[in-house]
Amino acid sequence: MFLLLLLLGLVATPWEVEGRAALNEDVNVLVYGTVQLGQAVGNTYSSTAEKLQRVEDRRSRQEKNLEKLQEEVARARQEERRLAAEVERLQSEEEEIRSLSSVIMLELRDLQKGYEELKTRVRSLENVLPDALALKAQVERQHLTLQVVAEAVNQQQEQIANQRIQLNHILKKASITD
Repeated sequence: MFLLLLLLGLVATPWEVEGRAALNEDVNVLVYGTVQLGQAVGNTYSSTAEKLQRVEDRRSRQEKNLEKLQEEVARARQEERRLAAEVERLQSEEEEIRSLSSVIMLELRDLQKGYEELKTRVRSLENVLPDALALKAQVERQHLTLQVVAEAVNQQQEQIANQRIQLNHILKKASITD
């Protein structure tokens, strides 16, 4: 501040009239103005520093949030890959069961055809042979076997239906995560 006063003394100002020094009151006004300017600059610096700190804090929070979101995205992608593998496995199982079910259905039709042929032959033999009752018992046993096989086919079809429901559920989950 002293330097400022010294500089003011070197510069010709309108306060100097014919070699007279500036009035004490004028110097006080200038000093007071300089003090106010210094305070204003200090306040501006403090306010700017506080604003910068708030911006830095906000940026730090946003970076942390971004890291959390990136972790969630990575977990979601991992879950998506796991679900895709599970869907593929279930589809493969379903195809296998369908194939097996088709084979069993063909065998079941052959058994039913054989049963009908045997039943027809038994009826014709019942009239001719006295041992028809034993043959009839054999036909009945085969009929029971046929029923057991039919029940197994029905259970497999229920398994296919249940797996289809699971597969649809997993596909819905996978489409939600996309």
